[in-house]
Amino acid sequence: MLWQPQEMVESVSVFPDHIAVRIAGAPPLTVLPREAGLTQPEIVGVGGGT
Repeated sequence: MLWQPQEMVESVSVFPDHIAVRIAGAPPLTVLPREAGLTQPEIVGVGGGT
C-alpha cells in the first residue's frame, strides 16, 4: 500500500494571525503566515470622489 499524505492531515484552519494544522497522532502545529511564505495583503483604495 502506498503512503497517502492526505490521510495524515486531519484539518487545516486559517486564522488572521496564524495557521493551525492538525496531523493524525500528533499535537497541533501552529504556523505564522510569514513562516509559510505568506505576506500581509496591502489595502488598496479606489480613487476618491470629486
